Parts: sequence; C-alpha cells; structure tokens
Amino acid sequence: MRVYVHGNCQAPVIASMISDQFPDWQVSSYEVFNTSIIAEIDRYHELVEAADIIISQPIQDKYREREDLSLSWVRAAAKPGAALVVFPSMHFDGQLAGWRSVPITGYGMPYHDMLLFHLTTTELSAEQIVALLLDENLYSETFVLQEIALAIAEMRRREAAHKIDVPLSPFLDEHGRQTQLFHIINHPCRPALAYITNGALGHLGYPGNVPSDGRRYLPFPRVPLAPAVARHVQKLHPAGWQAEDREQFHLIKETLTRAEYYLRAVTTLRQQPSENVMACLKSAHAVPFLARLATAHPELPGIAMWQRPTAPAKASVPA
Repeated sequence: MRVYVHGNCQAPVIASMISDQFPDWQVSSYEVFNTSIIAEIDRYHELVEAADIIISQPIQDKYREREDLSLSWVRAAAKPGAALVVFPSMHFDGQLAGWRSVPITGYGMPYHDMLLFHLTTTELSAEQIVALLLDENLYSETFVLQEIALAIAEMRRREAAHKIDVPLSPFLDEHGRQTQLFHIINHPCRPALAYITNGALGHLGYPGNVPSDGRRYLPFPRVPLAPAVARHVQKLHPAGWQAEDREQFHLIKETLTRAEYYLRAVTTLRQQPSENVMACLKSAHAVPFLARLATAHPELPGIAMWQRPTAPAKASVPA
C-alpha cells in the first residue's frame, strides 16, 4: 500500500504514526511550507500520482504562488481509484488564551502572549507585568470557557468550509475544558494527533489503533497554560495519556519557568521600536482577543484602548 500525507508540520507526524501501525506500507510525506518539497518537486509529483491513499490538509490554491501544492492539484493528480481523506490544519488557541503569531518574533519562538505584548506598552515595570501574568485570578472562569468555546466554534466553521472528512472539533469539545491539548497553538499534543490518525484510518476502513501515549511529536515550543487558565482547565488527566510538563516553557535551547520566560519576553519585546509593537497589536490576529479581554476585564492596565466602540445610534428619519 502506497500512502502519501500532505500538509503542514502535522503531516509527517500522521505519516509516522501510520507507518508504526502498518510497517509494510510505503508511507511518505512532505511539508508544504518546507524548501525540500520544491527541491524535490518531481518526487513529490510521483508520490501523489502513484499513491493508493492520499491523506491531505486543505491546502489553498496558489499556495506559495504555485498550482501544484494545493489540495485541488493533489485531487486532480491522484490516480483513478485512489482514496483521498481530508483532515484539518490543527489549530487551537482556546486554552493558550491570547497566544498568537505576529510579524515580530517572540522570545525563543515565533509566538507571543498578546496580553504580555500589550502590557509592554504600559508604564508597568517588567516585574509588575510578570506578577500580573502569574496571578491565578487574572482571567475569570467565564472568560476562559468563552475563549475555549470560540476556538472550538472556529474549528467547526473551518471544517465545514473545507469539507473535512475527519474533524478535530469533537475531540476538542470532549477534552478542551479538561486538560492541555496543544504544546502551542498549531502543535497538537500526541493524543490529538493520534485521534486524527485513527480517524483517517477508520474513514478508509482500516483499524485505527494508534495509542495516545508514546513518542512525543512537535514538542517545541511547549507553552504551559497561564495560571489563571490552568486553574479552570487542568482538572483531569485522561487514562492512557502521557504526562506533560504543566509548569515550564520548553524552548529548543532552554527550559524556563513561567516567571523566567515572561521576564525575558518583556525585556526583549521592549527593545522593539514602539511603532512596530503597535502595528502588531492592531493586527487582525490580536485585536479580537484584546477587545474581548477589555470587555471581560476592564480593570487590566491600559486595556480600555482595545474596547470596541459601541455603534452610534441611527438617527431617526423624519416622517
């Protein structure tokens, strides 16, 4: 059986998990954002055209200004009778409240806590910012559960829009209020990856027996939940799931406590030109979260600047 898995950094993980269960299968994969798929474009074409099974994420048309990296091209190039299964680009920022990727690189990784990002623009000292972020009462339970619900709803919307065969949203709905599911917003922990792999195999009519415990994938960076989120989420360790470090930041080159990471992140970010910082804060990735936070917790320093203005009342039309 020849299998090809197509997508982002999650695709090779799915391929590895399938190979572990079916060692006699020929399983290959490429990351669509990597240089190797372009350098080996002929081999990539051959893998797609020869595959008996293709498992792909919904890669958009004209991705990287090319026709042949998209799901549309993969679908058209597949041989007659090849099975195609579409799984989502796994993304979940509900538990890692406020973590986003913006043009300024974060400390040790390309992600930021947007509240920390905002607080660096205030007059608070670095030590005061760290103390605030470590406060277990920073976010209310209502706000935390709202963020999780919004992230699950967004995943459902994307799954419907992309006609996903193996959705992740049921897994998020079952476990998203119980325990941490992603190392960072686009790096799922092993149980989520196993769930999608087993779902794809089941969709194809094969047994899905990939365990939730075992080799760790995509482990860097690993961001622990904020104390105020962990207070409301870290309530259960499902049976058969491996234990993860819930307290420390795991970067490629170092492991830091929350306090250590926050302090370094604040110090590094405050070295950026203020206009660059504000441009990121005003981006579409940041403003919706900051606006919700301003509504839920108006007591936070300077957060009122992100409060969405209420729409002016419509003037009455004279009779």
